[in-house]
Amino acid sequence: MNNLRLLDEAQNEFEEALFFYLEKDKSTANRFVTAFELATTRIRTSPLSGSIYSEIYRFQKLKGFPYLIIYRADNDEYLAVTVKHTSLDDSYWQWRDAR
Repeated sequence: MNNLRLLDEAQNEFEEALFFYLEKDKSTANRFVTAFELATTRIRTSPLSGSIYSEIYRFQKLKGFPYLIIYRADNDEYLAVTVKHTSLDDSYWQWRDAR
């Protein structure tokens, strides 16, 4: 199993979305957490199964939610650079990943 590291900003995005769903309904929040855990497990166990996002990025969808985990290989681990709502433009997160 591969290591997956979330940038602090990606972790914050996950937590903000979780709090949004907690305010709506605890059951929905639980489903969101489960979808996130399934997506991160897929990245760890089969990172190349993610759809190609760009030349260096792949993504996993959070099933049932309008979110993507966008990640890339980073030496001996994988780096999640954003937990992105699908309605948002890409420009807000791409500066984070200065290689």
